[in-house]
Amino acid sequence: MVGHGSRFGMHPRRSSGFAFLAVLGVTVAGALFARPSFGDDSEPPVESTRDQYTTLDQYTAPFQMRVAGFASPIGVASATGGLTIAVRGLDESAGRSGILRVELVRVEDNKVLHRLDEKVKLDQLGNAPATTLLDVLPETPGVYEVRCRLTAERNAIWARIAGNRAMGDEKRFPLLIASADQTAGSQPNVLRPLDPVQAYDREAWHTPSWVPEGASRLVPNVNQLVADPWNSNARGSTSAESGDMLLCQIEPGGEFVCKLPDMAPHKRHLITFSVRQRHAAGADKPTAANSAAGQIEIATDPEFRTIVGRHPLSMPQHLTNADNDLERLEFVHYPSENDEFLRILNPSQRFPLAIRSVEAFAVEQIHHDGETRPVAQTGLAASTTRQVTLQVTESTWAQTATSDITGLQASGFAEATSEMYRIWKAAERIAENAPWVGYEKLLVQPRRKNEFVRSFAIESLRRWLTPYGIEVAMESEAAPVIELPALGGTESSSLARQCRAATAASELSQLARGTESGFLLQSENVLPAMTRGFRQGLREYTQLPKTGFAPLRPVDDASRFVTAFSSEIAPGSRSVPGKRLRLVSFVNLSTWRASIELRCCASGSANCERLVSNPEDQRLRAGRTSNVRIIELPPLGIVSVVVEHDGSQHDELAWRAVTDGPEVMEQIQTQVGQVVAKIGMLTQPDDYPGLRNGGFEEIGPVGIVGWMSTQFPATAVVVDPSEAVEGQQSIRMTTTKESAGQTWLVSEPIEIPQSGRLAVSLAVRAAVQLELTGSADRPGFGSSHRVRISLEGNRRGRALRYTDHIDVPRDGQWQSRRIVLETEGLDENTEFVRLTLDSLSPGQLWIDDIHLHDHFPTQAERTALQGSAFLAIQGLQKGRLQEAADLLRNDWSQHLLSNKIRRWPTTRTVSHEAASVPISGSSPNGNSTQRVQSGIGNQHRSTSSGNEPLAPDVESRPSVAERIRSWLPKPLRF
Repeated sequence: MVGHGSRFGMHPRRSSGFAFLAVLGVTVAGALFARPSFGDDSEPPVESTRDQYTTLDQYTAPFQMRVAGFASPIGVASATGGLTIAVRGLDESAGRSGILRVELVRVEDNKVLHRLDEKVKLDQLGNAPATTLLDVLPETPGVYEVRCRLTAERNAIWARIAGNRAMGDEKRFPLLIASADQTAGSQPNVLRPLDPVQAYDREAWHTPSWVPEGASRLVPNVNQLVADPWNSNARGSTSAESGDMLLCQIEPGGEFVCKLPDMAPHKRHLITFSVRQRHAAGADKPTAANSAAGQIEIATDPEFRTIVGRHPLSMPQHLTNADNDLERLEFVHYPSENDEFLRILNPSQRFPLAIRSVEAFAVEQIHHDGETRPVAQTGLAASTTRQVTLQVTESTWAQTATSDITGLQASGFAEATSEMYRIWKAAERIAENAPWVGYEKLLVQPRRKNEFVRSFAIESLRRWLTPYGIEVAMESEAAPVIELPALGGTESSSLARQCRAATAASELSQLARGTESGFLLQSENVLPAMTRGFRQGLREYTQLPKTGFAPLRPVDDASRFVTAFSSEIAPGSRSVPGKRLRLVSFVNLSTWRASIELRCCASGSANCERLVSNPEDQRLRAGRTSNVRIIELPPLGIVSVVVEHDGSQHDELAWRAVTDGPEVMEQIQTQVGQVVAKIGMLTQPDDYPGLRNGGFEEIGPVGIVGWMSTQFPATAVVVDPSEAVEGQQSIRMTTTKESAGQTWLVSEPIEIPQSGRLAVSLAVRAAVQLELTGSADRPGFGSSHRVRISLEGNRRGRALRYTDHIDVPRDGQWQSRRIVLETEGLDENTEFVRLTLDSLSPGQLWIDDIHLHDHFPTQAERTALQGSAFLAIQGLQKGRLQEAADLLRNDWSQHLLSNKIRRWPTTRTVSHEAASVPISGSSPNGNSTQRVQSGIGNQHRSTSSGNEPLAPDVESRPSVAERIRSWLPKPLRF
């Protein structure tokens, strides 16, 4: 046996018994037990003890690893009891002797810390006694790899000639060491600005590889061979609107590439953006649906073949014209050892992006030794405040958080070791950033292919993060959810919420004024990108009390757009005897800035401090008198202060909210007026490109491209080139009394939109129908032509139908295109839907210009918005702003304010003769047409709701499959 001592306290194995903690299932570090024997002369281990190691033993077989600490393979740093290795069940080598070599390698620097060679004798069952590799576990938390190999014992001379023959495969598996310190905390940070980010021109000519660097020095009066591509900034321009210098303006569908400054590899850095979505004069402004439609990529090469980081680029949604630092987008970045490039993609096909600045900072820790904590930082317990849980939706979160770390498996580490090392580094980075972001609980899923990682990832992650006060869970409790923008979509990943324009800040302010004890913050990444204002709002939210707070009403009704509440907190070490502390929290529910005048006491001076210190954002200043403080509230922001005063003056707290000057009031009135003027615009939403050939212009060899229809008789559904409101032709459906309800048109399967909503709009025209009482001289109009519009699909194997009906006036005129069906019940379980049109009345019907829409308010939402607009106008007339704040915070109000009024193209009037079919057959004189001179009529909706999932139809009708089967030839029917 060869032993190697080290600073970890490891030494050669002695003949006496050794400590072995985990074999007996005891997890108290420091307890010493006799080393168990696995030979024939000993009793077998207790079965219940071995059950907890079943997964580990299967992975490490034929070797068994036992660790002192929590439970194998997780140990506590510097714990006595050590690490033992045994051989179990090597049947093919039973009764033989061999050399057991065990190595302990630190993954951080690939250094072999300990190596042990020991002669072992296998018994008749292929078992060998346990061998102690370490008496004391490593003192540094992290991931280590244990490498075990058993070779046949040979003569020393022969072994040198022929080498040692392996008695089995070499096994490599991780050893996970957790910190023994259960009270570790994060240090405050300071940002150190780096060199400016420079634009990179990939089209600049590069020096050929065969030209030596500095060869331009040989040319007289030439300092460099080509222009330095790092400093190329030809695309920078000056904003005509504000006069600010723009780093770049990214055209629709374009991109911007820049080189990041030199950064310390694998260290924490912060990258911030100031970005605006611009629009040309007279053009539509960006819609709320595409306001978060950008992407940031970081790569190690300017061609972006090796991408090491991706983040969604979200646009500020606050309805304010002022650019401020709170709207800057921020994300944490850990650079690799290579040069790195940053690319901003603008997927919009209409609107350019204006990049004002891209800044990079090194995040350095600072220490406040001996500094006295302010009164606001004392007396608050984490158990009494609200909790933010970061729910990570992607299973590759550890890989994403450690994308700068490469070459682990190339260095010889096992797959499980590499995965666990990434989880440990991700845990380190989570501990660094969780207090900065503002969450105390992490919700992840161990969806891993490797069984070792799947079995031990969550437990090890929990042990690594517990000292930092971060809880780790696998299942979430029922709680409200706020979703951050996700990659690959214009908004969040939830299908049910993508049709909304709400911002995370708006939802946060709503939760802050409620009574929920916390919420889930959903993100694709454990290092999410977010605006500075939202991040600060999260930190403020976590300091709000769960219980024991009471509303604090303002002194006037005009201040009710701000919610305030107060609670008493325990005094801190700095409190003066006879004084008491009061926590006062303000939540701004409006989309404009506000100032709070807080009177802390009736007389004298007040001691008022911010609860959460934000050096970059000072929002507390002195008022007109010494007992008044002015608190600045950002749009949809949260601010908490701690007031120290006499116990008899609790009722002397008073406050009111004021706007920042008459220009803010003018802006509020203007925005309310714009919303009122644009509400009708919500009935004409943008198109969803999920329907093929909605204008029926494409005709294929077997029919209408993208559609199926009734085939018998052949004249039931045909293309009519003489009638159209869009393009050159439309669809004519002819129905008799005998075939009523059997004339139909079905689309191809439609992909489910991410919004979970789908609406249908179309233009329709019904032929003139003569009444029985009519005459040839004065024809009368018959009843309306009834049409059924349906979305039929499949959800988890069950039929899904959304149905509504319209009554088309039989006046021979095209009706203007309008929404005829809407639903919001489509989710990720819905496989597909088809659009189905049924002619339920006898007569002729023309259909054209069919469109789908996925971003629209429902009828209930439109009605609620109209009511809010009415109340906002009334409130402004009486000097109240609460109703205006509710209106402007509405998702669809934000959508309207970010768009100019647009209308669908007006349906053009056609003068073709409309077919006239009497109800009981043809007219007595045999005429089948009659020119109609009346004006355009209106479509009338039936009273059926049509928006409930699986709603029964008014008429019994076949499914899509049955429709298709009905017109197939009998030999082909299914």
